[in-house]
Amino acid sequence: MSMSDVKQASCSHDEIWKVAFLSSPQAMLITTSDERLVDLNQAAKELLNLESYDASAQKLQCILARLHVNLRKAIRLQRTSVKLDGGDFLVFHLQDTRDQVYSQRLLSFFATTLKALDHLDVETSCADILEQSARIALTDICDWCRIDLRSDLNLGRGTYAHKTAALENLLGELHALEFENADASLSPVKVIRSGISVFKENVSEELLQVLASSPRTFALLQHVGLSSYICVPVKKGNDTVGSMTFARITGSQDFDAIDLMMAEEFAGKVAVSIERALLYKNLAEMKNAAESANRAKTNFLANVSHEIRTPLGAILGFSELLASASPSLKDRTDWGNKIRNNSGHLSRIINDILDLSKVEVGRLDLEVKKIDFRNLLNDIYGFARSRVGDKNIDLQFIVEGRLPRFIHTDETRLSQVLSNIIGNAIKFTNQGYVRVKIGNLDYVNASDRKFFTHEQRIFFEVTDSGIGVGKAEASLLFQPFSQADSSHTRQFGGTGLGLALSRNLARGLGGDIVLKESEVGKGSTFLITINAGDVSEFATFNEIIATDVEVTPVQPEEDQTLVLNGRRVLLVEDSVDISLLVKRFLEGAGASVALADNGDEGVKAAQAGSYDVVLMDVQMPVKDGIEAARELRDGGYTGLIVALTANAMKEERERCLEAGYDAHLSKPMRRYDLIRNLSDLINQAAGRTSHSGYSTVK
Repeated sequence: MSMSDVKQASCSHDEIWKVAFLSSPQAMLITTSDERLVDLNQAAKELLNLESYDASAQKLQCILARLHVNLRKAIRLQRTSVKLDGGDFLVFHLQDTRDQVYSQRLLSFFATTLKALDHLDVETSCADILEQSARIALTDICDWCRIDLRSDLNLGRGTYAHKTAALENLLGELHALEFENADASLSPVKVIRSGISVFKENVSEELLQVLASSPRTFALLQHVGLSSYICVPVKKGNDTVGSMTFARITGSQDFDAIDLMMAEEFAGKVAVSIERALLYKNLAEMKNAAESANRAKTNFLANVSHEIRTPLGAILGFSELLASASPSLKDRTDWGNKIRNNSGHLSRIINDILDLSKVEVGRLDLEVKKIDFRNLLNDIYGFARSRVGDKNIDLQFIVEGRLPRFIHTDETRLSQVLSNIIGNAIKFTNQGYVRVKIGNLDYVNASDRKFFTHEQRIFFEVTDSGIGVGKAEASLLFQPFSQADSSHTRQFGGTGLGLALSRNLARGLGGDIVLKESEVGKGSTFLITINAGDVSEFATFNEIIATDVEVTPVQPEEDQTLVLNGRRVLLVEDSVDISLLVKRFLEGAGASVALADNGDEGVKAAQAGSYDVVLMDVQMPVKDGIEAARELRDGGYTGLIVALTANAMKEERERCLEAGYDAHLSKPMRRYDLIRNLSDLINQAAGRTSHSGYSTVK
């Protein structure tokens, strides 16, 4: 090989090396022996951001100093000495380790930081969750952290944490001051409103002044340190519930895009932790409420069992005496009265339970009509006088101002409410007084007007000097199945339904019942309000209740011996005892009674005979009363059919009427009421020639 060939080969080699150098994907640069830049390839220009910058002859360290600190720390240099064109040069291979560093950081973040959030105790409060989350953020993301929550969520204000304990109090002061200007671009308030993250890798003093809302907050921000800043939304689904602020102080590495991603992931996990804590709290509250309700119902069942068994024991006992002994007329009368009184008491307990059930499902019917208010009050006064009996109690009824003679309300339900509240006042007062004030809205003290609406024109204020209740017990007064003090149940009795039912009834009448005041050992005052409807007809009487009214004993019921004389009744009833009882009632009033013990026999008997009324139960074997009534009507039967059933619900009454019954009577029914209702129905139907419509007896 000639010398010219050697030179040509050498030139060719240099050209190949230069092409390889310039086109290499590996960032490379060439410097002099004292590290001044001679040349660099495209990959190095892109890495060092020198595409539009002439760095010729500059020292390598100066070039690197221009870079962001995060990038500068991430570049690894590998140096090789070479001879080029007879001179000594240095070739540097530049390796960007950011991807590797980021991968390691993310791996650590997911393996430790987020895992720590997963292990937060959901049984703790929301405030504890936030505090623990802020502390965890300090380990891997920031130098101080702050969490803010929307004020309308009632989750608390939020929390904060700082790596330097001495500065945490200052951070707390900032948190309390609402330090940020809500309109500033970095404001947590703005992040909460927009739901969009903000990121500032380097916070200048000028930006800090914009963010601060006062010189004091600016000074505090300088003390706690804020050189790099991320604020991200905390979201529950698509709803932003708060924000998390992550900050680094001067001297720490500035935040980068990876930090922003980590912050958003962290905030997402915090939102999940908050939701889990709230879910657990709600479940715990529901569990406690259910357990409390179960305890209340257990206590109620114990109370109501006692209340039911007491009159039932008297009924069974005196019934046994009547059956097994040979009592005198006086004893028979006395025992019969005791059986009747205890039966009435038992019936009232059952009615209270049924009424409360109707109220709770919104199915309690009210019959609002114009009533004589004066007569109602006289009846209530008579009831109260009879309840006082031999007790050493001064019973006072006071009318304040002018009252309407007539009001529009459900007389039965209003009487039920007043009897319950006044009866309780008498029951829980052993000595002293029970005072009932009655008036209208015009005579209410200004301090008491908060208890009224414009429609609630009439009030009853019941005050006693009895046992009273404490503040803690007062909250239980209107709870179904509850009583303020179980010892009162043992002493005074009661199911714990009365006040709950009375309040619901009062509200159904357009008013309410409130405990106005009470003190243990000194007594209570209850205020009852109702909507009286049109009360334009006022009576100018100052005393609607006469203090000298005498409580007269109940008058004997009118003689019903021949009320049903000559009437033929078909009684369809599967209960042998009820059948015998009703038969005796009706025969005692002069009726002739035929019996059938199921719907099928009842249909056959009605079609075969001639009766003034078919008195038929609903729930029976073989064929029930509904099916039997339909069959009779479908077959052209036009006679009077009356339901006698233990189901007193409105739906049952409507079902009976729809099936073809003319009327609906509910068990248990007193002899007098049964005979009177049947007599009225028979008389009403006497002139009817065909079945064209049905009446209802409630």
